[in-house]
Amino acid sequence: MKERAFERIKTSLNVNFSIGNENHSGTVTNMSKNGMFINTKNCPPHKSKFDLLIPSDEGVLSVPVKVRRLLKVSHDYDGMGVELLNPSNQYYEFFNSMRSDTIHNVKLANIKTKLFMCKRCNYIAFEQAPTLCPFCKASIDSFDNNPDSLNILEEFDNIGDFEKKHFPVITLLKEFDSKRECKFTEAHVKIGEIEHDMDIDNHIKIIDFYLNESNHNKECVARFNLNCRRMNPEATIRLNNVSSGVLTVVTNCSSHGSWMTEAHL
Repeated sequence: MKERAFERIKTSLNVNFSIGNENHSGTVTNMSKNGMFINTKNCPPHKSKFDLLIPSDEGVLSVPVKVRRLLKVSHDYDGMGVELLNPSNQYYEFFNSMRSDTIHNVKLANIKTKLFMCKRCNYIAFEQAPTLCPFCKASIDSFDNNPDSLNILEEFDNIGDFEKKHFPVITLLKEFDSKRECKFTEAHVKIGEIEHDMDIDNHIKIIDFYLNESNHNKECVARFNLNCRRMNPEATIRLNNVSSGVLTVVTNCSSHGSWMTEAHL
């Protein structure tokens, strides 16, 4: 597959557009400096041109676009890829702010805590080692108390390209109900800002998600085992009825150890 010329970021932007005299809506699920993908049941014909209306902090941003591809599920259209026509400086500023939110949402203060790593499967327990590893069932004797075995992100701006290939980048998307209460929080993780290779000798093995609500200890709520031949180093989970707390993501590289990032929900 041909590599995209522009970086794409995941979003959940509600947008509007008009075709003829009819107004329609959709959700932008990813965007770049020259294109977007919009989930909508109201897809205009291929090569149609129209203005996409995007809400922003500065008001409504009008972006001229052209339909480049249509996604059809069964007999119904479900979305469309659009090309931006002569994007304005306002759009570039908006895109950069979205990208900045994605990256800088993962700042982490210095952590002083006890860490215990399973020597068999690289699962990390915080504060105390479990009697049995929840994933490989190894005994407590298989856990090393070794904080130096985990690389912990403090500030994205102060790391080099090697680190940027390993630290998880977390994007949080929240959906609210009519009472402005959080229905769910979707967390998408990419390893890393510069995508990590997935070679046999150097690949991302696992991505672990931990949730820390109120004063509770970090609880591992999901693990993704990645096949280096088949999968990109990315994963997404959806947290229901969770509006606050801390999400911790730990990943393990087959050659360069474990790496951790956190984001406040």
